[in-house]
Amino acid sequence: MAGSGHGIGRHMKRAVHNMCVVCSVLSCYGFFGIKMIGTLLAKIIVLFLLEESKEKRYMYYQMMQSWNSLSGNIYKDKH
Repeated sequence: MAGSGHGIGRHMKRAVHNMCVVCSVLSCYGFFGIKMIGTLLAKIIVLFLLEESKEKRYMYYQMMQSWNSLSGNIYKDKH
């Protein structure tokens, strides 16, 4: 039984470490890090959900257009 408590402690340490890594990445890259991760996730989700149908592809195109214009505006604001 003594070993189980130790395992949980190690698990917690690993979880905390992962959180620290995520937080350090976000603090380094800030908004652009979030944007990069968000873009990747959005693309993956869209690809999995929408597959090949025409109207859905059009929706995906519209979504990416609005996303690009949004991020473009934010980029212009920063510079």
